[in-house]
Order: sequence, then C-alpha cells, then structure tokens
Amino acid sequence: TSIKPAGYKMVDSPYQLRFDGTNDYAVARIALAFGTGDFSMGGWFNADTIGAYEGLINNRDSSGDKLGCQIRFDDDADALEAFLDCGSTTFSIKTAFSDTGNWHHVIVTADRDGNMILYLDGLSVGSADISGQSSVSVTNADPIVLAKNEASAYFDGYLNEITKCL
Repeated sequence: TSIKPAGYKMVDSPYQLRFDGTNDYAVARIALAFGTGDFSMGGWFNADTIGAYEGLINNRDSSGDKLGCQIRFDDDADALEAFLDCGSTTFSIKTAFSDTGNWHHVIVTADRDGNMILYLDGLSVGSADISGQSSVSVTNADPIVLAKNEASAYFDGYLNEITKCL
C-alpha cells in the first residue's frame, strides 16, 4: 500500500516517518475491507510524548457507526490500547505504557471467531473474546490513517514498517 504523507520528516531510514503531534498524519490511498475475516495490523513506534487517544494506526470510520480497528493510547494516556468497533459492540485491550524515546513493536490480531490479541515487543499483553461479533462486518469506506485517531488526536513520534494482513 502506498502512503501519501502529510507533513512529515524522514529520519535515518527512507521508510521511517516523523510526526509532530500537532497536525501531521499519513493516509493510505485505499480503504481496507476487513469484512468478517481475520486480520492483523501493527508496526514499530517510538513516542516522543504520549497524549490521550493519540492514534498510531487507525482504520476506524470517522463518522457514522465508527466501524473499524485502531491502535492508540487510551483516554488517560497511560496505556497502549487496541480498540475494535463492531457498531453496537466495542472491544478494548489495554496495557500500561509510559516509555518515550525508545522503539517498540505493536501488533493486534483478530481471529473473528475467537480472540483479538494485543502484542507489545513480541509478548501477548492482553486479549478479548470477539467471537460473538464474528458475523458483523467491520468494513468502512475510510483508509488506514497513521499518527491520528478518527477525530483529531495526533501522535508525537516516529512510525516505521507498518503492516496489515487480511
């Protein structure tokens, strides 16, 4: 997937993006059709600061029923969170997080007839049973957005090697 960056600085690598936490973010040129299938998404991040609801990787719809998944910091800015919105039901997995200035790898996997699992630096840090929503499509028309949630909370730091699998 190609990325159309909006206000970024390249650092150390041609694939590493720097976001200022004020108004920088990147948008993929295509939307993901997660549908009712299994999926995963994740990548490397290095936070300069941590703020409430700042999105790292976001596929959540920006209007309407807000279907989709995102990896973000939580409302108190003291935990990393995987958040799945199935319309009438939402799922959240949180793990305490306050480390700035260091690289971390985060992945969320969703087995639609089983569990959603959040991994941080290779370790499973939490899971949620999402099997009750296996028939609900989480496809929306919005593209993947990096460094921003579905509203206007911007990530301050670096992202690298963002991946998704359907």
